[in-house]
Amino acid sequence: MTRGKIQFIDRDWKVYSTIEFNGDMYPSGHGHEIITHFRNGGFGNKDDFEKYVLDFDERNFGYNDSGYGLTTLLGTYVGSPDFVFNEYYTDYLYIVNESEKEIILSSKEDRESPETEIMLPAGKLAVVRFYAVKEIVSREHIVSKELPRAEDIRNLLDALHLFSDGLDKLQKVITDYSEHLNR
Repeated sequence: MTRGKIQFIDRDWKVYSTIEFNGDMYPSGHGHEIITHFRNGGFGNKDDFEKYVLDFDERNFGYNDSGYGLTTLLGTYVGSPDFVFNEYYTDYLYIVNESEKEIILSSKEDRESPETEIMLPAGKLAVVRFYAVKEIVSREHIVSKELPRAEDIRNLLDALHLFSDGLDKLQKVITDYSEHLNR
């Protein structure tokens, strides 16, 4: 049985972790659900994380029905970018960084070898197998919160006007040609 946890680092550097889910937690199993949820914009805040964990557990395990608490606060990492992920050992660890800062992922065993440290940028998810980072995942569907500029809207309207004029001219050519054929 392949075990796994989801960890969430919020904007205040608080680190939350799920209980250990036991069974098919590799990326092509239940891990695929976690990665897909993240890629599609999920895990943006602690409330979304907790809601997702409840749904994930209900679909796949049912531990919450047995009275298990599904998430816990591991601590707050104020002022330190180091997150030692093997302190919370499991087969697969899915680490979501929503702290707005880079996190340095390194295991206790690799602390003496800086070249083995991997940066987890803000807004990314790391897939960790045993003590090694296997993949850094990015979101695919990020919607800009920026409104279009007035100049961009004017340019778009000008292009639509030109397109409309072109359609009118094409319609006239088709009508004239059709009349010519009917003579």
